[in-house]
Amino acid sequence: MIEGLVSIIMPSYNAARFIGESINSVLLQTYSNWELLIVDDCSKDNSVEVVRKFANIDKRVVLFSLEKNVGAAAARNVAIEHAQGQYIAFLDSDDHVSADFYRRLVEKAEATDSDMVLGEVLFEYPDHYTYNNLFHTRIQDIDLRGDSVKNLLFDQSGRDYSLHVVWNKIYRRDLVEKCLPYLALQTEHLIMCEDILYSSVFYYFSQHLTNIHGDFVYYVQDDDSSTGLDGNTKKYIKNIKDIQHVFHVLNIIFEKELQ
Repeated sequence: MIEGLVSIIMPSYNAARFIGESINSVLLQTYSNWELLIVDDCSKDNSVEVVRKFANIDKRVVLFSLEKNVGAAAARNVAIEHAQGQYIAFLDSDDHVSADFYRRLVEKAEATDSDMVLGEVLFEYPDHYTYNNLFHTRIQDIDLRGDSVKNLLFDQSGRDYSLHVVWNKIYRRDLVEKCLPYLALQTEHLIMCEDILYSSVFYYFSQHLTNIHGDFVYYVQDDDSSTGLDGNTKKYIKNIKDIQHVFHVLNIIFEKELQ
């Protein structure tokens, strides 16, 4: 483990249109002590070529190319195995972050000894930006300990999107390592709902949660994304099956493994 290092984990699949902007947003961070671990999940476009150009310029950008398509969850786990940071962060290949995002998160984590620190989410559309509802991260100063951490996630029943996505936070390494054996129980190829699986376990084991205001992930809205609902019936069916599977795995974790 390298003290103060943030290991930013980015799974990528056919993300050539967006991944350059995503990587650039990391390169432009005011916090420079990071590594960006990009796992290409057998892309069919030129995503790998785009990433290699950045990796050749900045050694902090590291590319892993998988030999078969395994889905974002498994791709993330590959990167976690190679991460050297004291903190772990996740960033999707079609999103990007504000320039102070990781500096603010790390400073908050260090000042409060937090297991997790939440940032804000800004929805990016082709012609405008918006906050989606009044998330907890918009209207509350969060400083929760013990069971209050998991209760924040579970009691709101999924209404606050900013809580259950994994990519607007940093996580202390020891928290992630404690959660990995339970996350490994999920072995299916997922394109939907893997964040709920990760977050449910992270919140369960976290003992201290805080947040920041004013720095955020730009969450790009694109119907062509893996989870986008573009009228494709097969995609709808796959998404529903993924949701069912994730909650089945969570039931195994909480009803059997953690009893």
